[in-house]
Amino acid sequence: MAIAFLASAGVTNAKNQTFQVTFSAGVAEYSQDGTDLQELYRVADAALYQAKAIFLFIGLLFIEKFNI
Repeated sequence: MAIAFLASAGVTNAKNQTFQVTFSAGVAEYSQDGTDLQELYRVADAALYQAKAIFLFIGLLFIEKFNI
């Protein structure tokens, strides 16, 4: 089973600049998601893009809710 992992570290300030830091990962399990490197990479990559799409959707909802 491929896993889409998303963690948001929130807002960080450095040298008078504000940054939003996020982390996304896609994980594939050997033998369950594939048995060769190419298939495992393809499945993990798809899970990564799923995590990014979920964050984008949630981020847009947050922006609309607070009129940012």
